[in-house]
Amino acid sequence: MKIAISTTGETLASELDPKFGRAQYFIVYDIEQEKISAVINNTLNVNAQGGAGTNASQLIANSGATAVISGNFGPNAFKGLNAFDIEIYSSEVQTIKEVINNFKAGKLTKVSSATVPGQH
Repeated sequence: MKIAISTTGETLASELDPKFGRAQYFIVYDIEQEKISAVINNTLNVNAQGGAGTNASQLIANSGATAVISGNFGPNAFKGLNAFDIEIYSSEVQTIKEVINNFKAGKLTKVSSATVPGQH
């Protein structure tokens, strides 16, 4: 299983970025192989006036992740991730290593609807 985490950097010491669609990076963590890779979020997504959540959802689907973790998800992100059958989890801002440990321990909250309004 692969999980994608919105982040401010490219390492396990980086912090979770609470803005899913506008995060600078996503860390994709393969739980079985215990390997990470960093994916740069498209600059257009980061600075987009709208649609960043939809575009980021496509990026996560292309990464092979079946779950995603961030602080907040707008309606477009929520709809896009659901369309790809990607499980959605919320976390407080902490290091990516702590986020992964909390996910493995079942301590993260599964998201059942958008957590913030869309940005237009």
